[in-house]
Amino acid sequence: SLGMAIYLSALAAAFVFAPPRSSPNSVRLTNVLARTQAGLDLALDIKGRPVWDLRKASSEDCNAVSALADGLYPAEILSPLLSSGHCVVGESNGQVVSAALVHAFKGLTDTEKGMSGGIEERADLLSVLAANALPNEMRVQTALGALKLLKANGFSDVVCSIAPDDKGNAEFVRSLGLVAASTPSKDVLLFEGPLLSMNPDPQKKIKE
Repeated sequence: SLGMAIYLSALAAAFVFAPPRSSPNSVRLTNVLARTQAGLDLALDIKGRPVWDLRKASSEDCNAVSALADGLYPAEILSPLLSSGHCVVGESNGQVVSAALVHAFKGLTDTEKGMSGGIEERADLLSVLAANALPNEMRVQTALGALKLLKANGFSDVVCSIAPDDKGNAEFVRSLGLVAASTPSKDVLLFEGPLLSMNPDPQKKIKE
């Protein structure tokens, strides 16, 4: 499972999880302070509302996404993630202002049946990164964009894991439509999103 940590300050907000897991049984919970990023310059319409695009991420976004994460994710991790077709970024005024990182992996269809139950491709929501002072609605829309993309790509569900005392992240994950799931570990809270029965809507077209 993967850790997810949220730290809010007056100047910055970021949702940061641990890097992709090496095995389904390993647990890595990470504590990462939000980055205080200067110089956010959102394009605004005549009513003062942010003008921005949501699009599929690519390996060319490595540097910008790494900056959002304050260097937590090195290029060798970001490049395959961003080129997988499962991640999205938010862009305004020519700069990346948000990103949702997803890690796809092969997992058991039924943990109780083990290998006899078959293998399917699963998805972990790793991180929802946001630039300093980005409106919360844009962070939520970025995350929902990733969930919509996963559903369109044929995934039946998405999972993420957070520290048991991380109430802020638990609330954020629930706001996306994910629900608590059982896990044998007391060191992590597991959340699942049944994409087949969900309708994640970022209220934006996801551009290529």
